[in-house]
Amino acid sequence: MNVWRAAVFAALFSMTSAGAVLADDVTLSSRDGSIELSGDLLGYDGEYYRIETEYGILTVDGSGVVCDGPGCPNLGNYVADVTLAGAREMGSVLMPALVEGFALRRGYALAREELPGEGLKYTLYEGGEGGIRTAEFTIRQTSNAEGFADLLGQQADIALAMREVTRAERRMGLEAGLGDLRNARQARVLALDALVPVVSPGNPVRRLTMDQLVAIYAGQIENWAEVGGEDAPITAYLLRDSEGFSDVFDRRVMAGVQLSDEVLRQPTNSDLIHAISEDPFGIGISTFSQPGNTEIVTLSGECGYELAANPQSIRAEDYPLTAPLFIYL
Repeated sequence: MNVWRAAVFAALFSMTSAGAVLADDVTLSSRDGSIELSGDLLGYDGEYYRIETEYGILTVDGSGVVCDGPGCPNLGNYVADVTLAGAREMGSVLMPALVEGFALRRGYALAREELPGEGLKYTLYEGGEGGIRTAEFTIRQTSNAEGFADLLGQQADIALAMREVTRAERRMGLEAGLGDLRNARQARVLALDALVPVVSPGNPVRRLTMDQLVAIYAGQIENWAEVGGEDAPITAYLLRDSEGFSDVFDRRVMAGVQLSDEVLRQPTNSDLIHAISEDPFGIGISTFSQPGNTEIVTLSGECGYELAANPQSIRAEDYPLTAPLFIYL
């Protein structure tokens, strides 16, 4: 994570032109009075205004205009206010680590507030806690789909996603005036992780083929003896629909094969890891970065070629279930 942490926050601070989502009436007038734009202020990042007008959503350089109206920010006491929403795993582990690391390196005091049922809020202070409030980061821990919905509905400045934007979401982004969410200026890969099968430390099975993994989750292989393990029924676990990598697993691994109704869905990756560690005959799909107290199962391809997940194979994207972690602006 240290390798790309600085780059992530450079992206966050330089590209987040949305700022706080305000949606209040403002009028921006050029300093010579020759041009005037009125509409709802969607955001201000300390340099640029983002305003919804009758001509669509426009970004205006603040140095060339005067702002008038109830939605205008107080330029003398401006506080950067960024809301991030989306994939729970990113919002609960990755983004907090980035915010805390950024504050530590820049010498900001940091206050962390738990938002029950929603996520976290960080407030950064210059000159120690109680000093000048510099920035606020609200991290809403929801799901991939909800993160995109919040971005499209202008309830968030950045969407956190463990998958790429769908065609429908891309179309809605264009219709909402957000631009093309597949454009390199609006979609950034934050890091690389990977999907990995995991089992209890007491389970002797350490290798599976991709076909065997699919068959297990389709309910076609139901006993560990069929894949070289003990004579015991297999219990398959997966995150609930739309959470984390579950939709990636459905698309890239199952690829149209129907999941068995016997698959047990878990609300969070932590719950899944706990269930696997307590179930000697369970198998789950987790992430390489968060295997917890489980053992990662090595996958093999055709001719028995091993497809092991490790930092090198994930970085090179040689591991077939490498999965980028995205931010969308």
